[in-house]
Amino acid sequence: MLSIRSRIMNIIRNSLLTTVSACILFALVSWALLYFWLSLVHTVEEKVAATVPASPLVYACIALSFFFLIIQRKPGALKELAIVTMSVFVMLIYIVFAFNMLMNSKPDIYDLLFYYECFLMIFFCGTPLYLSMRMI
Repeated sequence: MLSIRSRIMNIIRNSLLTTVSACILFALVSWALLYFWLSLVHTVEEKVAATVPASPLVYACIALSFFFLIIQRKPGALKELAIVTMSVFVMLIYIVFAFNMLMNSKPDIYDLLFYYECFLMIFFCGTPLYLSMRMI
């Protein structure tokens, strides 16, 4: 009886540890992405409150992503999310190069800020959607 109870406690402890570490890693990545965006916005001296990533929608999506990360039953949610994010980032870089080659111009800081804001909106709004579809 005691060995079964200790096995159950080890399973709960290990799953809780992986869930908490995934949430902490997601929080650090989200903070790093938003901090880099904030430094770009301050570089071009644009109002932060007038941009889309500063809206409450982003913070609601981050909170929803935390909730969905906590209630995931299948293992490897953060690993799959990283793969999807990197593939979206690579596709966005290809699109940036294609648009700038078609327009025959070099991207300036305003173009890079626009594309980065698009990536942030895809990432923060797509993460809860991906995690909820993963639970089905």
